[in-house]
Amino acid sequence: MTFIFKQIYRIIKDGIKSLLYDIDGNKRSKFQVYLGFIFVPIVICIITVWKEISLKDIIDTLLTVLSIFTALIFGVLFTVPDKLSQRIERFKNKTDNSTKNYLIRFSNFTRSFVQQITFIIIICIALIILLVLQKVVNDNIIKLTLTTISLVLFYDLVMFILVTLSNIYILLMDDIDMSKKDLPK
Repeated sequence: MTFIFKQIYRIIKDGIKSLLYDIDGNKRSKFQVYLGFIFVPIVICIITVWKEISLKDIIDTLLTVLSIFTALIFGVLFTVPDKLSQRIERFKNKTDNSTKNYLIRFSNFTRSFVQQITFIIIICIALIILLVLQKVVNDNIIKLTLTTISLVLFYDLVMFILVTLSNIYILLMDDIDMSKKDLPK
């Protein structure tokens, strides 16, 4: 049982670490990461407590959406690493620098993608648990605490999805450029 929690801790640690580097392997500004993933969640916590926000009316919808989203993300998780081996096979005979750089970038992307997607799945599972707890708890302070944590995790979920989406966009543009090279002239 402790093995599972060690793996979940590793997934969370790797997911957070993946934010610190772009798909080229370059280090991102810590200020941007802290601003987006620490400062804004603190502001969300303050506003949630101050305004006493409740998710009571939309919990059932959120649970359904998160469950479907988590299942879809599981499917995506298994396709990207397979694409890496296909790309390596496709370009293994090419020795030019642009192809090597592309494969390095794709490898970095694949590692980052797997880390981020597994972290997104962990966030979704945590959100599902928190939302279910909100349905069964009657104490207002506990509900407010659960709501605050849920809103912070929703924000983190959206931010991770946007980071992953921007990495996918960059890689797809690279893919288009590499495919242009293979077209007959």
